[in-house]
Amino acid sequence: MIAAKPAHRLIALGVFSLLMIVTRSHHIATPLHLPDASVALFFLGGIVMQRRLGYLAAMIVGAGLIDFWAINYNGVSSFCISSAYTMLLPTYALLWFGGDWVARRVDAGHALLPSLAGSFLISSIGANLISSGSFYLLSGRFGDPSLMTFLERMLQYAPGYVAYAAMYVAVATVGYLAFAPHGAKQLQGHA
Repeated sequence: MIAAKPAHRLIALGVFSLLMIVTRSHHIATPLHLPDASVALFFLGGIVMQRRLGYLAAMIVGAGLIDFWAINYNGVSSFCISSAYTMLLPTYALLWFGGDWVARRVDAGHALLPSLAGSFLISSIGANLISSGSFYLLSGRFGDPSLMTFLERMLQYAPGYVAYAAMYVAVATVGYLAFAPHGAKQLQGHA
């Protein structure tokens, strides 16, 4: 079972909050700033906290507060804030429930890595479609939206979106397998 104890969930929420503050407050990765970990953190949150939606709500509120602070007090551009911003709710929910699905598969005795890899790819690509697609269509920042232009933008930005999140998920997975009791046993599964 993954992070079954309430204390583990609270520790994870604290660590996730800190990582979100450190990585989300600049929005752009530079040699001095890590890339935004939010995509990975919502996915990992679903794994660790599963269907405890209060944690999901806390992370969504936290992300919004970090964005508010970053824009109003840290000099981050407000370009991404538009009517499409609310579409981050289904984006983050998709990631969360993708992670929850992994936890349920592992709890049912399935091997961790195939479940994790498959769900992460589907969830992160779907999340990118929702967030980027809604921004492209609803933000009012693009004069004459077209499918071809959207696909070009997806090909430009989606690989980084997924790759950065995959980097964080991989680090978290290696840490989990190395330090969690029975973590390595979940590699094989027993279903």
